[in-house]
Amino acid sequence: MDKINNKNIQIEAKTIVCNLYNIEDISLEKKFFDLGDEFDFIELIMKIEDHFEISISDDQASTITNLNDLFSYLSPSCNNFNCQI
Repeated sequence: MDKINNKNIQIEAKTIVCNLYNIEDISLEKKFFDLGDEFDFIELIMKIEDHFEISISDDQASTITNLNDLFSYLSPSCNNFNCQI
């Protein structure tokens, strides 16, 4: 698998978030828990894990509160694990 660039990671992650929460767009700082409940967040983490073929521990997931946090987490994770979109 080829490494992917951060822009592609961001586009794909944002698409997953918007589709899950049924929204058109989201700001980097909008809190996921403002959009849905803990079950929605768990579903989001599972979708991200499946899509990028990574594993996110509960401790790591608890630090992901918004899109900016998600981008920060995914960029090094995808580059380290060669995840693919």
